[in-house]
Amino acid sequence: MASSGLLVEEVGGASVRPYQPEGHWEEITGSSRILDTYPEDTGFKLYRRSLYTFWRRASPPPTMTIFDTPSRDVCIVKSSETNTPLQALSLLNDPQFVEAARVLAEKMLEDKTILSEQIVLAYRRLTGISPNPKVIQLLEQHYTEQKEYFESSPKLAKELLNVGYAFEMNNISPAEVSAMTVVCNTIMSFDETIVKR
Repeated sequence: MASSGLLVEEVGGASVRPYQPEGHWEEITGSSRILDTYPEDTGFKLYRRSLYTFWRRASPPPTMTIFDTPSRDVCIVKSSETNTPLQALSLLNDPQFVEAARVLAEKMLEDKTILSEQIVLAYRRLTGISPNPKVIQLLEQHYTEQKEYFESSPKLAKELLNVGYAFEMNNISPAEVSAMTVVCNTIMSFDETIVKR
């Protein structure tokens, strides 16, 4: 979220309820009437740091669990670091990551006009390092393929752009934004992005 500019930097405040799979709480409600449904927040509350995420012990936030957040049963000095297929699926499909990729894509398309520069800027914002020429070439090819795909399937481009609540720029071609969203989302799932070295 920080790379896309969505992250709210405000410190303090009440807990928030970001995106979560539909029906997740309902499976384990038991006799609780207070926590029988998950009222997902809207607006800036969706973009707060995970420190402020409302935590239900019986059903912790799935994305945080997938990315090795400790269970909070005991104090953990350093959490384990894993790399699993579930993490890749979450990065490619979770509304929070798809929305962040879309917002970042819109910024790249607005800030730069040359495709290679857009890709380098997105790569640097997500990983903190510059990509090598081979990676740039592969991501350019990926962008071109995705753009052709979304130009032939405008309905799918619209569906992708409708993920999340963040404001959408209307002055950019939906096929271009969708293609760059897929590229940004791909970079998000790179090892360089998710693993701190």
